[in-house]
Amino acid sequence: MTTTHRHPTNARRAVSYFFILLGTVSGAWAARIPAIKHTLDLSDGQLSYGLLAIAIGLITGMRFAGHLTDRLGSARLITPAAIATSLTVIPPATPPPSPPSSPPSSSSASSTPPSTSP
Repeated sequence: MTTTHRHPTNARRAVSYFFILLGTVSGAWAARIPAIKHTLDLSDGQLSYGLLAIAIGLITGMRFAGHLTDRLGSARLITPAAIATSLTVIPPATPPPSPPSSPPSSSSASSTPPSTSP
C-alpha cells in the first residue's frame, strides 16, 4: 500500500514545527527537574528511575513511530502526537499554583492591644 501526499511541503513543515515545539517543551521540562524533585520529595535514586523510565518510553515509542510513519505517513501522525505530548509532557513541567495569600484581618489587628513590657 502506498500513500501519496498531496502537499509534501505542508507535511514537512508540520514535522519541523513539531520538532521545534518538542525542543522547547523539553527544555522547559528539563529546567524544572530540580523543582519537581523538591516538590515530590524524591531522592536522587528515585529521580533517576523516573528519568530512566522516560528514556525507555521514548526509545519504545520511536520503534512504533517509525512503523506507523511508514504505514500512515507523517502528516497523519502529527496531530495525535502533539495531543499525546501535551497530555503527558507539559503537565509535569508546569509549576503548581501558589496558595492565595490572605491579607491580615483588620478586626484582629485592632482588637488586640499592644503589649507593653516593663
